[in-house]
Amino acid sequence: MAPSRPALIVCLAVAAALAASAPCRASDHGSGGGHGSPQGSGTASRKPTFSDSYLVIEPFVVSVIQNGRVQGSLLIELGLDVKDGALRDKADHLMPRLRDAYVTALSRFAATRIEVGVAPNVEALSRLLQMRTDEALGAPGAQVLLAQVVLHR
Repeated sequence: MAPSRPALIVCLAVAAALAASAPCRASDHGSGGGHGSPQGSGTASRKPTFSDSYLVIEPFVVSVIQNGRVQGSLLIELGLDVKDGALRDKADHLMPRLRDAYVTALSRFAATRIEVGVAPNVEALSRLLQMRTDEALGAPGAQVLLAQVVLHR
């Protein structure tokens, strides 16, 4: 069942407010290539917040397959809020494993739980990504924050 439009708008508004709560510092912009280029072990080249507890994760795009054909694509932008420094370092170190867990879960989600033309269930998607995060890190403490979920036809 797809979430109501107000629930989706509230979720996206909260994510946007968190991301825009403070301006970026010049030191938070990577010296690497253009927009979206990875830096370090998988974090983005630009941090959308002052918070040292926030880890940016490069966006994911997965195909929506129905009846054996690609019917669209699902774009997901997210980050992790990890207050505990040791767990944040672990999350940064395990970023390739986290990304693998996310892309696997997102691909299955897109193939089984998405209907083209119907808004994705953002709450179910968030719960799924949170479960994969806790499993990969071996402990709770890293909160998944969805910044954007877009279904392209």
